[in-house]
Amino acid sequence: MGHTCSEKTRKRSRSPRDGARKKRSRSKPSVAHEQHGHIKDSDRPHFRWTRSMSLGPEGRYKVRGHLGDGTFGRVLSAKDRRTGGQVAVKVIKSAEHLRELAEEEAEVLWRIQRSDPPKLMQELQSGPDRSALIVRLLDSFLEPDGHFCMVFEQLGTSLRDFLKRNSARGLYLSDVQVISRQLLQALATLHLLGFIHTDLKCRNVMLRHSSHFSAPSPREPGLATMRPTDCSISLIDFGGCVHQSDDCSRGRAGTRQFRGPELVLGLDWDSPVDMWAAGT
Repeated sequence: MGHTCSEKTRKRSRSPRDGARKKRSRSKPSVAHEQHGHIKDSDRPHFRWTRSMSLGPEGRYKVRGHLGDGTFGRVLSAKDRRTGGQVAVKVIKSAEHLRELAEEEAEVLWRIQRSDPPKLMQELQSGPDRSALIVRLLDSFLEPDGHFCMVFEQLGTSLRDFLKRNSARGLYLSDVQVISRQLLQALATLHLLGFIHTDLKCRNVMLRHSSHFSAPSPREPGLATMRPTDCSISLIDFGGCVHQSDDCSRGRAGTRQFRGPELVLGLDWDSPVDMWAAGT
């Protein structure tokens, strides 16, 4: 096994821009409360947006629409006025502890993207570029009203949402094989760089393209099922990601339904927890 988490409380360095160190919980604060007010994160209001409003320094991003909401933030479609491309802007709810977690998620992604791709490709002997298997963070900034924003390449739909729209009819076995191979390649890349995702699930695996077509269901004769036109994927949501060089304590990590035995039993854990989650 790889580097094992110690029993010490884990500390992670913040972005070099901040130059400070702080404690950080591995698990997301799904029921976190403020010291005063006792407001659940799920009850906090989302960022209020309007079409064509501007976000970012010098109004770089022009909001085009709404892509979805999560417990801790909302995702908006926007146009990058500098490049002319379409991006996805994740706007975190305005709360200090959520902002700090989002800043650290951005730091993790910057660290991954600063790695040495040629060396990585040589060591993995992967052939095609694997950089697309991990979502690309393009920019991050803090809005004046306290909402921290992360700008990502715009992707398609999550596997969870695709399966839901497909009436839970599943996927073709050949499509499962293509997606699974990419997922394992993405994990190999992360683990070689020393990172552990900790929160793998269908919601955090995105199809890079939303297009699909109708095909005969292999399990239900006479019915049709949806098949992705392109099975290319990207991993998202690195809010719980840790580096193996960081100290970490026993305790929760990831989503309950996808936790490996060592997490359930409160034992030390390391990168195999991702492999367990990938197979559930």
